[in-house]
Amino acid sequence: MTVLGKNHLVTFAAKHSDARSTLSVWEKEVEAATWASPSDLKLRYPKASLVGKDNVVFNIGGGRYRLHVRVNYATSIVIVVRIGTHNDYDQWVF
Repeated sequence: MTVLGKNHLVTFAAKHSDARSTLSVWEKEVEAATWASPSDLKLRYPKASLVGKDNVVFNIGGGRYRLHVRVNYATSIVIVVRIGTHNDYDQWVF
């Protein structure tokens, strides 16, 4: 998969250093992945939340943070939409 919007990850990790290693691992795993469908994604990330047709929310840092991405399975593109704390997530609208 190709990950777009990595700048969001870098900016967030600069403010939340405890998330840095988890985000780095997530990024490498996603770039190596070949998801053809949401079920492929869920095989690797069973706790990820599928929201609507193409939105996915990952728990990062033991659930302290949420990472919202949009996945286009046909083009193998994952777009980082936003990342925030659990409290931020409570305010998000999908």
